[in-house]
Amino acid sequence: MTTNDIKEICIKKGITFIPHHDCALCGVYVGWRIYGPDSVFFNPSCGCGCSVPHRETWDDVAEWVLKKDGTPHDEYKEMLKDTRNETID
Repeated sequence: MTTNDIKEICIKKGITFIPHHDCALCGVYVGWRIYGPDSVFFNPSCGCGCSVPHRETWDDVAEWVLKKDGTPHDEYKEMLKDTRNETID
């Protein structure tokens, strides 16, 4: 799986949020907000803090979501199933 595969799957499926981690205080997930094919922002704030979202790239998303061998980490496999119902490897 490549950065472009992740981007294409997210756009095709209408995915607008990719979780990064949950807040240790309130449990709300923080992560990447997708506003379009060329607009990805990481929002590190859940509401407990006052961190400001910042623009990132699809490469930043792929670096977190994919293992070194190019396969998705287990927690992202279901999300990244393509429209044929299979995960792109």
